[in-house]
Amino acid sequence: MDNDTRQIMATALGLSEYDLEEMMAEFSQLSTNGGSSVGVSSNETQSSGGLGAEEQTDIDGNGRQNEGGRPGPASPPSTSSYRTSLLHSLAQSRAALQRGVQGAVGLAILDPFNTYAGYVPHYSSTPLSKLCRIQLSEMQTRKVHKGHYLLCRLAAPPTRLVATQACIEDPTGDVCSLSIYNYPGTRLAPANVLDTIFPMGAILAIREPYLGIGLYNSDPFIHVNSPSDIVFIKPSDSILDGICWKLPIHISTPVPQTMCGWKDVGDGHFRLAQYFAAVIAYSNGLDLDPNAYVLQLNRAVAYLRLEYFPAALSDAEAVLPVKQLSNEMRAKALFRAAQAEYGLGRYQAAAVRLEESHLLNSRAPEPIAWLTRCEERLQEVEGKYDWVRMFEDAMTPGRRLDVAEYVGPIRVQPMPTRGGGRGVVTTRAVKAGELLLVAKPFVACFPEELSGSGDTMPTHLGQNSCRADAVSQLFVKLAANQELAPVVLDLYAGPKYPAPPSEYPPPAPTGIKPRDPRVFEIDLDIQQIEHICADALFIPETLNILEPLGTTVSRDPMKSASALYSLPSLFNHSCLANGSWSNFKDIMVIRAEKDIYEGEEITIPYADGPTLLSKAAKFKKYAFSCDCALCEADRRDGVALCRRREELLSSIPIPLEPRRIALRRARAILSDMEATYSASRGPVRSALARAHNELAGVYALEAQTNPSFSISSITENMAAIEALGIIILDKSTSGPLDREEGAVADLPVATTLTSVVDYQSCMLFSLALVSVFNTLGDVARAKRWFKVGLWLDDVSIGGGRELFNIRYKKMLEFLDISDLSRSVAL
Repeated sequence: MDNDTRQIMATALGLSEYDLEEMMAEFSQLSTNGGSSVGVSSNETQSSGGLGAEEQTDIDGNGRQNEGGRPGPASPPSTSSYRTSLLHSLAQSRAALQRGVQGAVGLAILDPFNTYAGYVPHYSSTPLSKLCRIQLSEMQTRKVHKGHYLLCRLAAPPTRLVATQACIEDPTGDVCSLSIYNYPGTRLAPANVLDTIFPMGAILAIREPYLGIGLYNSDPFIHVNSPSDIVFIKPSDSILDGICWKLPIHISTPVPQTMCGWKDVGDGHFRLAQYFAAVIAYSNGLDLDPNAYVLQLNRAVAYLRLEYFPAALSDAEAVLPVKQLSNEMRAKALFRAAQAEYGLGRYQAAAVRLEESHLLNSRAPEPIAWLTRCEERLQEVEGKYDWVRMFEDAMTPGRRLDVAEYVGPIRVQPMPTRGGGRGVVTTRAVKAGELLLVAKPFVACFPEELSGSGDTMPTHLGQNSCRADAVSQLFVKLAANQELAPVVLDLYAGPKYPAPPSEYPPPAPTGIKPRDPRVFEIDLDIQQIEHICADALFIPETLNILEPLGTTVSRDPMKSASALYSLPSLFNHSCLANGSWSNFKDIMVIRAEKDIYEGEEITIPYADGPTLLSKAAKFKKYAFSCDCALCEADRRDGVALCRRREELLSSIPIPLEPRRIALRRARAILSDMEATYSASRGPVRSALARAHNELAGVYALEAQTNPSFSISSITENMAAIEALGIIILDKSTSGPLDREEGAVADLPVATTLTSVVDYQSCMLFSLALVSVFNTLGDVARAKRWFKVGLWLDDVSIGGGRELFNIRYKKMLEFLDISDLSRSVAL
């Protein structure tokens, strides 16, 4: 060990370098004598609940032990050697963390997999006042100690691998390792941040603690998965009456003793974007001087950055009555309150505060800029959006959109036909393309926002880092925005939990109150939250610029974005949905894709695919069976025919050289695909649409040398469009234009949409028709089919012609129809 590491470890443990050397020598002697990594003999290991042959059979493939694991008879070792080895392990991890080395320690006692041996996530819902104190020596391994709390204090500076790791001791002097998950502000936190949140010497009460053992050794540890299970105890709390600590504690990290000292600590955390730690530091300063309104305003800013808007509003409003405030400081407090109101979506109230702030300090430019933002948001609340600007902002790396939410003519109501669940219906008749909902995520994570290291250990949701981060964010946000918790907790959490209320969203919170960032007023059930996430997390695929045909953009499913939306989660699935959803980065937009009558349920597609087989995995994930007409038809067709369709589609696209073989192959695929559908199947045959389009592409390629193939290409693309549910009224390929009854706005298709699937493909097939007609010199038909494309895009995506031109610029250039597109007026 080099001198720098030795010095860091000594400081972390509050020891001199000489004492550290003695401790390390003792640890080395223990290892040489064959003791375990915590100084427990092999006999002690067995009695402490080490995994014998029977227990090993209870370990499943994820490194977890099933819930049936029996509680062990033993408590954590109380030997001095165990204390020494535990402190040594923590000090090594702490030293690595301070050097910026992730996962370099590799010690069994801190191995993150240890935290999953014999553990089923739990949380406590019993108030601390109703629990009885228990000591470490009275605890049993692999057991949740119901009806009890553990009083302890942090005996060493904390560290971090996956969880926050600490050494705790109870009043008798017994020690144990503590693993804390999901605590606000700790994910990827450096050592100095952990020192602020979990300072050495802090006294904790852990409600109904779980004592686990490691998978690869028998080292015991307290596992806390719900942050609400941790209660910070103040020195004046009555719970400490009569409590005497057996051992003295030597605080190795200096702790500020003044309000100004804590302000400096908070400011330092704030500058490094460690906002929760800043909140804790400012709160500690306010404990020393409750009248320090500067700290309260600083804390309000930190709350704003964390999106803890009720807490920020509480702090700002608490400062306003202070009599000695200067106009400049009062204006600042009003501005902070306005920002909080803005974050809560109360834009009119925010505008009032901003005007008051500007009157008190007209030199500050911020209130005027924010007034403009309020005016824009108030327009958006009415459904009036600048879609082009939203798209451009969404395409800017690292940017989240600043827009208001919009709720159109919709409401949530019980759906008896859905097994007693809920759904979303219209409150009036709506037209295809009408805007129904614009929603912000409660939490979201995008790949570019990940640090690339130290990701949270994956949950049962899978290995996706963005999903894991979104779940972590959710715990943090629920812990701090406890007034908003029903927005998430009233979502469906699966059959093991009580049915959620029929009314949604819950009423908006009224009133505000001061907030202690370490006090959790609701009990956070990790399993409930994870089950909600398993059902309600979306993958927000941002609308982007369409690439030319044949260009593929590879996506790593393990790095897809993840977001939790509240009201959108109440829309049920249908493959023949009457609504569509799209994303401008984190903002979800839902539109009507068909005319919908008043009181009709609005559905959106959660799973896509040409057959029921390709959608089965998604249906299984969401635990439902789709009963739409397409899925019912696939069930009648049977697994063999669906599998045959999937096999044929797997050979698309076909190699285009040599062309004669490509043409023969494309015709054969189409013929074989048609054979999988009966005449009574119905018009929507999405797998067949792909086969028609593939043959159309081969014909278009042949037409480059033999123009006679152009008409065949047109015919096949029209067939592809019909197979997706569009009714074509004018199938002519030459001669005078038809004006069939039902054609609207000079379109060759019916605009009454009843069973259309895959608007995007319909749009692209329409542009392919435009290209061929334009090549043939039939400008009139080319323009008509271009209008079809515009209309389909506006129904499904919206945004008008200007957004269309931006998104399809490359595609239009590739198809050589840019000039024609500019000549088409709507």
